Amino acid sequence: TWIIANCSDLQCDINEDLFHQLANVSAGMSSRQIQNALATSVVKHKGLIRDVVDDVLAEKILAVKTSEVLEFIHATENLDDVGGLTGIKNYIQKRSMSFGQAAVRYGLPMPKGVLILGPPGTGKSLIAKVTASVLHLPLLRFDPGRIYASLVGESEALMRRALAIAESQAPVVIWIDEIEKAFSGV
Repeated sequence: TWIIANCSDLQCDINEDLFHQLANVSAGMSSRQIQNALATSVVKHKGLIRDVVDDVLAEKILAVKTSEVLEFIHATENLDDVGGLTGIKNYIQKRSMSFGQAAVRYGLPMPKGVLILGPPGTGKSLIAKVTASVLHLPLLRFDPGRIYASLVGESEALMRRALAIAESQAPVVIWIDEIEKAFSGV
């Protein structure tokens, strides 16, 4: 908030809605990461403008890239890209109103999560992408196949690190790709 409060000499187009978007996208980041992202945005755009949210999101993406098992996916799909699945599409559409300041003022709790499980080829991956896009949330793809390591305890450490990164990025959509393969033989 110090940078925003002291940007009188610069172009500063931060309104209340943009401030709350910025707060949401920076959730889970350290104050140093947020300061670096804001300073980069100020230098890049000669002020704080609407693009600051994208600049802060880029800083979060860097944190995800340090993980060996998580991948940031830029989702652009929308509900019209999904054929059928009317129930889940209606659910996503209704929940899209659960995010933002209007929902907070109304006292509406933020959704905690949804698990979509089914046979291969039924649209789960597409629904994960659509959910992230419609809810304007980051999409993290978790590949369970990448957590297996040869050293004792290394797989567990990779899993703990991936979960810690995902939790620090919340709210987020996590797409666990081919989860059934991770637990085969268990």
